Amino acid sequence: TINGGASFTLRSGDPVCPIIYGMAFKDENTGIAGGGMSGAEPGLFKTTDGGVTWTRKYTGDCNTVLHMSGTEWLSIHRALVIRSTNNGESWSQIGFAPTGFGQMVKVGNSGRLAGVSVDGAASISDDGGISWTLTLIPIGNFGVGEWDIHFADSLNGVVSGQGGTIYLT
Repeated sequence: TINGGASFTLRSGDPVCPIIYGMAFKDENTGIAGGGMSGAEPGLFKTTDGGVTWTRKYTGDCNTVLHMSGTEWLSIHRALVIRSTNNGESWSQIGFAPTGFGQMVKVGNSGRLAGVSVDGAASISDDGGISWTLTLIPIGNFGVGEWDIHFADSLNGVVSGQGGTIYLT
């Protein structure tokens, strides 16, 4: 969209675009998506033309993708936190994510990260994803499902998920 979402133009689709589970763009052209292509292994895919074409840059199950700043990106491959410092061209492990991590976000401009697992447990990282501290154990037995996390600024955040559950911080 070039008009704030009033209308959209199709840029690409299956089978030349990944089935996207999470993505981030650093500008209108350069983005990285975690997902899979039809008939191919899942991974991280990069576009430099606004999503018209995609090239695999990492092989493995990856859902969430963050553009940190400049040429630095983060993602999670199963229980590994992986980082690229060359604009997504190559990736290396920097730490371990809590079990079942599904979503990861930046918390304000502080460099802090927050994430939530598929069972609703939330954790914080103050060292760029290398180590994590559990900060929320959900009350109740919700099982595995879709949970999301969002921070409006460096202090105010929300975790939402199963059964309409919402936690605020």
